[in-house]
Amino acid sequence: MNKLNTYRYVNPPGEIFSVCAILVLLTVSLLKPNVGFAESTDPYTLKPFVAKYTAENDYVTGGKATLSLTKNENDSFDFILQTKPTGIFKWTGKGNITEHAVLPRLTKPFESIKYNYADKGNSDRSYQIDFDRNNANYTVTSGGKSETLALPDNTLDRLSVTLALLSEAQYNKGFSTVNVDALDNNTAQKVIFSNQGTENLVTPLGQFNALRIRKERQSSNRETIIWLAQLEKSIAFVPVKIEQYKRGKLTLRLRITSFTAVE
Repeated sequence: MNKLNTYRYVNPPGEIFSVCAILVLLTVSLLKPNVGFAESTDPYTLKPFVAKYTAENDYVTGGKATLSLTKNENDSFDFILQTKPTGIFKWTGKGNITEHAVLPRLTKPFESIKYNYADKGNSDRSYQIDFDRNNANYTVTSGGKSETLALPDNTLDRLSVTLALLSEAQYNKGFSTVNVDALDNNTAQKVIFSNQGTENLVTPLGQFNALRIRKERQSSNRETIIWLAQLEKSIAFVPVKIEQYKRGKLTLRLRITSFTAVE
């Protein structure tokens, strides 16, 4: 049986939404305030976890998000990002989104065998990708229709690119950039993570000397800033804060409120 270590922060009432795949996230055990960087004895290999966040912008808090990396009954791994509106925002029907990638292992290159994007408020945006990496192709299914296309080498799904970032940060926190090819529906795009150095960051779970990462996509007017903090020995980095911008304006902020490591 898995042993769970949990540290939880109780957020004040109220909480916004509209996340679509920002992120991000992590692996780790108990969060500690004022923690700097620790050396990992297991480079590139990530560990199962469950992390929870509040969603907000500069005006209102109205949602929550959960990021989890867990082992399933088939001995593969589920990497899931789920966002949900809360309070009165539940009635808008927007922002209830689940991204789910299935991976055979937790080591590089983090190539999933299946990816699903489900938008409960707009089923027309939902789709699934099944990867046949042995034959270098993938099948996209949306609206009851399927199409099989050629798969470029070293291409990840749009959620699993976060695992590539976390793994690189764990192995070499002084990295300059991480370039990853990501598949979004049936379009491959270059995702660039740029290391902007360290920054002292205050979160509901304490103060951290965090690594500030800028995430960009080619031909996109969106960018994401991710703050990663490494916690204890043999533990990888975890996003403790994420901000998403469109045309320079903040659209979403995620702040970590609880974390559970699965040993």
